[in-house]
Amino acid sequence: MRVKAFIKILREIDPGKDGYTKFRDFLTMASCALAKKTAEPARAEALEEQYMQVVRSYRKKDDVRRMPELLAMVFDQTGQRSDFLGNVAGELGLLEGANGQFFTPYEVCRLIAEINCGDLDRSLEQKGFITLQEPACGAGAMLLAIADVIEDKGHDPASCLWIEAIDIAELPYRMCFLQLACRGLSGRVWRGNTLSMEMFESFTLPGSFGFLDKHGSPFATDESQPESPQPPAESARETAISLPLPDGEQMTLF
Repeated sequence: MRVKAFIKILREIDPGKDGYTKFRDFLTMASCALAKKTAEPARAEALEEQYMQVVRSYRKKDDVRRMPELLAMVFDQTGQRSDFLGNVAGELGLLEGANGQFFTPYEVCRLIAEINCGDLDRSLEQKGFITLQEPACGAGAMLLAIADVIEDKGHDPASCLWIEAIDIAELPYRMCFLQLACRGLSGRVWRGNTLSMEMFESFTLPGSFGFLDKHGSPFATDESQPESPQPPAESARETAISLPLPDGEQMTLF
């Protein structure tokens, strides 16, 4: 029902624009607003300009003012054991099957997550956290399912899971960032080509700084890891921006 309510509001916004454009505009505005919290000053300014470009494309500002209603729905559905934005995109017919975009039901994602988290407790006992790389993340359904499994096992996914997510298409890249950010998770979401390893841009999840304050860099070697991984907030911010993209395989805990 929440998916239908989301789509109803989207359709009421500026009838002169098509559904794809309005959904893309929502994703752009919401992701820019959240990403500014973790961006260095120059990037934050560029994100603000990108946000305002979308705002200026709407003649009626009341249409723009309805966008926060949509973001509130995404926040409200976070942690509800579903891929909310993936469902919205599917209902709107925005998945590009020719480019390999298909909706994977949350239940399937949950099953895969359960299989991958078989040794979760042992891994957390050894290192205190796990890292996860998903090179074709889509809207982030499998990543959300992993977070749900971790939570159901009695752990806080925000503080014990670092995510590196990649998708080549803009809409999935922004959908994934929004859903993981609303879930309070840590890590980064990249728009890039996993096969060629060309990375075009990335967002650092706002929840990352708590993780970095607690653990330091998730990719530091034993020799390089500081004795007390408790960097100040600004140091954690710089760490999140400068971390390298790790090697890995799809749905790999490493």
